[in-house]
This record gives sequence, structure tokens and C-alpha cells, in this order.
Amino acid sequence: MRQQSRVIESASKQHYFHWDDLRYCLALFRHKKLVSAGKSLKVDHTTVSRRVRELESALNTKLFEKTDLGFEATDSGKHLIFHAESIEGSMITLQEKIHGNNNVIKGLVRINAPDSFANYVLAPKLPALNQQHTRIDVELMTAHDDSAFARRDADILITQKKATNGRYVAKRLLKVGLSLYGSCSYLQQHPAIKTMNDLVTHDYIGYVNSDVHLVKLDGKEVDNYFRKTSLRTCNIMAQIQAVKHNYGLSVLPHYVAKNDPDLIRALPDECQWNRDYWLLMHEDMRDVPRIRKAYDFISDIVSKSDSHIH
Repeated sequence: MRQQSRVIESASKQHYFHWDDLRYCLALFRHKKLVSAGKSLKVDHTTVSRRVRELESALNTKLFEKTDLGFEATDSGKHLIFHAESIEGSMITLQEKIHGNNNVIKGLVRINAPDSFANYVLAPKLPALNQQHTRIDVELMTAHDDSAFARRDADILITQKKATNGRYVAKRLLKVGLSLYGSCSYLQQHPAIKTMNDLVTHDYIGYVNSDVHLVKLDGKEVDNYFRKTSLRTCNIMAQIQAVKHNYGLSVLPHYVAKNDPDLIRALPDECQWNRDYWLLMHEDMRDVPRIRKAYDFISDIVSKSDSHIH
């Protein structure tokens, strides 16, 4: 902690700086690009550059280095970000308490979840959150990587990746079962599937930017067993429609397919996989009422619907 504090403490030995400058550093750290950081703060990118340079001058240290991938924080910059995020969280919590009205919880909560989970689990249940807290608004996003959460463009993340870096509150949400599915008509019209070797006469519907496409059998990715991958999509609705219209077979979560009478599991003993889903929020936002309520709500609906989701 002493080492992490040295950047902030050095300000007293240098020139005065504006606490507001921290917002510009946070935006650049999260978005990597000056233009993107400026848009997030609704200012010109030159303003972001100027405010960051002023803070570097006040602290007498380099906070960012420009790379081919954008601006990356130096060691000093990372120490600054550590404190800046804590300050940001405290300010948001303070604002929530000051502007609170008879304990009414209100404001926007941005949730990033896998496409299938957002469509089949969260969206049907979110009206219940609105009934409990009518002043909470929700943005439900289905970005196919976790970068929106890392940039703070999302408050809550549901992901297949266990958090190993960052300051997060994380819990294992549930274990999701996956199987190979086809439509009734497809399976009736095409050669019978009795073993894995029979898949060579069938087409596969794959995924774009998803861990699902990495499912393996005997160390080999499942799509390698098929004659060809006839379609790849990142949208679960498109995936379902393609299966139902006999485009081929696909790996689907049980909570999406098992209650649809038109979808049948193929090789249920051999083609069975599991994925852990994790629920995350930023550690410095854990006491922000609207975010805490949404986080607990998601955890609660999953625990109550566990058998249905599996």
C-alpha cells in the first residue's frame, strides 16, 4: 500500500492538481484511445490529452505510454488508477446517498451477459426487478468479450471466464450444460447418428467469438468431426432459427433448447459439456445501491431457477 500511495502523496511535493483530472486518466486507461476517452466524457480528445499532461506535470511522472494498441498505463499510472477508482466509487456512493429520497433506489445499471443468457434467462426476469425498484433502469448488453466491463462501460458482467486480474466482486453463478442439438425434421431426413464418426455426413452450425466453439471431443474441436461448418453466428436467435430450418447441428445450452419440442439432442452421452458462468461487479461499486440490488437480483433468480436453467 505504501508503494501504491507514493504517486498521490508526491502531489503535495509538486504542483497542485485538480482532482477532476483523475476522470480523464480513468477514461484514457479504460478506452486506450484519446478520441474514445473524449467521447465517453463528452469532451474533445485534445482536452483529454491536455488534462492528462497537466496531471503528469503536477505529479512529475509519466502516467501513460503510447503503443500500437493505444495508451497503456505505466507503473506510476497503474498506482494512480488504483486510487482513482477508489475515489470514483466513493464519489458515486456519496452522490447516491445525498440524492437518495426516502431510500428510493434509482439510476442506470448496465449489464453485460452472453447472448443466450441475456435472451433466455435475464430478459424474461428483469420485469420483476422493475416491480421491486421502479426507478432502476437497465441496459442489457451482449458484447462478445469482456472489454466493455474492463472499460467501465458495464457495471455487472456475466462471463464464462473466472476473474484472475482486477478488483472485482466475483461469484460462481451456475454451471451451464451444453449438448449437440438438431431439429426433428433434420434428424429424420438425414443419416442416423449413432457414433461420432457418423457426424462426417452432417453440417455444423458454429459460433463467432464465443467459448462455445472451443468445445472438444477427444482433444479435437467438435466442428472437426463434421463434413463442414455451414454457418457461424454470434446471435443465439439466428443459431436457433438455423437449426430449426435444417441448416445443420449445433451445440446449444440446455436452458435454450431442452424445453423446445422441435430440438432433439444428438449423441447425448458423448456430446455433453459444461461451462461455469461467473457474476462480477467492480469492487469499488459494491456499495452503490442500484448496482448491489441488480447484482443480488441476478444471483437470486438463478438460485431460484437453477433446475430450469440447467
